[in-house]
Amino acid sequence: MSLQKRSAAVLLAFSLAALPLIGLPVLGQGAAAAQSAPAAKVNMQPGAGSAGSTVRLSGTGIGSNSDVQIMGGQDERHLAPIGTAKSDARGGVKAQVQVPGNARNGKPYFFGLRANDTTTVATPGFNVRPQATQPRGGA
Repeated sequence: MSLQKRSAAVLLAFSLAALPLIGLPVLGQGAAAAQSAPAAKVNMQPGAGSAGSTVRLSGTGIGSNSDVQIMGGQDERHLAPIGTAKSDARGGVKAQVQVPGNARNGKPYFFGLRANDTTTVATPGFNVRPQATQPRGGA
């Protein structure tokens, strides 16, 4: 092989090896493989309140037009279904849920969204506080 052909082959091999580093699809891989899906995230508002409070969940990167289970529990590793939602075309989810009455004061309660066999948990957990009491009479 001539020096010119060898140089061209080395340059081509180096260029192909660099394609994933600059975000371009590698030959035989298609553009979808070069673009990684965004990591799923779940946010909740507010972050604290009493049992029975309404919490707004918003998720991104869930997967477009997916059936979503709303999950909840006192241990973020063991959540149970507490509702359902549907993601939009961009993989976003918005839902409102109530903190269950059995949520323990002073302990976090965790919410998550489950779609496509993956659960994404909102962290930190919802801080359960005692219900505020109204002062009784007297001036």
